[in-house]
Amino acid sequence: MSSRLILLVLSMLALLAAPACAQDRYGEVYEADADAAALIDAALGQAAAEDKLVLILFGANWCHDSRGLAHRLMTDPVLTPVVEAHYVLTPIDIGIRHRNLDQLQRFGVAAAYGTPTLVIADPQAGLVNAGTVHDWRASDDAGTEDIAAYLAVLAGAPAPFEGPVASVHINAAAEGWASRAEAFTHGDNEALDAYAAGLSRSLTRLAMGREARAGDRAIVSRADAQALGLAVSEDVTSIVLERLNRIRQDIPERRARELEESAEARAEESASSPSDGTD
Repeated sequence: MSSRLILLVLSMLALLAAPACAQDRYGEVYEADADAAALIDAALGQAAAEDKLVLILFGANWCHDSRGLAHRLMTDPVLTPVVEAHYVLTPIDIGIRHRNLDQLQRFGVAAAYGTPTLVIADPQAGLVNAGTVHDWRASDDAGTEDIAAYLAVLAGAPAPFEGPVASVHINAAAEGWASRAEAFTHGDNEALDAYAAGLSRSLTRLAMGREARAGDRAIVSRADAQALGLAVSEDVTSIVLERLNRIRQDIPERRARELEESAEARAEESASSPSDGTD
């Protein structure tokens, strides 16, 4: 049995085991057969006409974070007003991180490290969130205020909620994650280092969301709180890092497994595609 098939079987079992699973809550939002280039072109045109940014979710229906983030952006009472006022939301299917990658690359994003990969672009200036496109692969666990503050800052919008908030120095927490330190190659493998950086920031956002729910408080990036002029009640970077370090990952093994899954998906899709008659 291929590793991709094993992954899909495990995903199905997890969905069956969960009483309120994301599949039931969110439904499918990513169209595998859609013309991704045409969708993005249309979104860019609409954004230009309405003086907005394009918010592209490169995700997949098998991924609960991909569906969950799309659902939250479309329905959450804090997030939806920010999106509707400042963004054109466009979900794009990337399968097992193997499909429509050329549409990521048109914005200067070399690879999809996970799903969803979040691209925010200005119709004229291009990518505006280059350092954080990989922050949201665990977005179904991310805090609502964290997402809202992030989107408001990028759009140059006012704070979408009132403070005070707790803040986190995301770079410090992500760089302090023990699993990332163990995997860091000191430049010997830049691709793996970049993958580890994206994963660590994404899991930092996850830890922030879990801590926010546990403490019933808003927790946002320190930089976003400052940009929005929100009053900060406390710095909880050390608390979030403690929670983050409960998550242990063999990052090189995880990356190798995901690359294998993507290669298998690409090969299977290619083998199942109808011949163009030129053989």
